Amino acid sequence: FDFFSVDPETGRMWVLDETFGVEARRQYYERVYDLSYELCHVLRAFQEGSGASAAERAAGKTVYLAETTGDLRDAR
Repeated sequence: FDFFSVDPETGRMWVLDETFGVEARRQYYERVYDLSYELCHVLRAFQEGSGASAAERAAGKTVYLAETTGDLRDAR
């Protein structure tokens, strides 16, 4: 979840912070809401045991991908 925005005209990135105005504040809280919703969804899935079984995990290789910064997202 990106807590920054990119100005489409200049390409400059700026952090979503209320010091940048009402719109930046709104976008910040929108991202907090999205993050909390996704976290709730993931925690419920773990609680319900919907993850892969040990046999499924042992059957193949696993590749873990880390989140990247905005400038590397396309390369990921």
